[in-house]
Amino acid sequence: PSASQRVIQMVPAQIDPMQPPKHKHKKAPRGPAEDPVPVLHAPPAKLTKEEQDAWKVPACISNWKNTRGYTIPLDKRL
Repeated sequence: PSASQRVIQMVPAQIDPMQPPKHKHKKAPRGPAEDPVPVLHAPPAKLTKEEQDAWKVPACISNWKNTRGYTIPLDKRL
């Protein structure tokens, strides 16, 4: 008899913000990869001694720091 008088109030349960996610995002598997397009190169040419010397870059020499104390010739300084 008293059960017909009761009112039930539905309240949503609060979620914990520090709780880890319940569902993980899964990545879809990739489809079959296509074969890469071959890169066509010309045959390598032999360099002469003069061309090799022209491509040589001198070592970096600082005008401010010389931590090892080496004697640097004047023609190497800028």
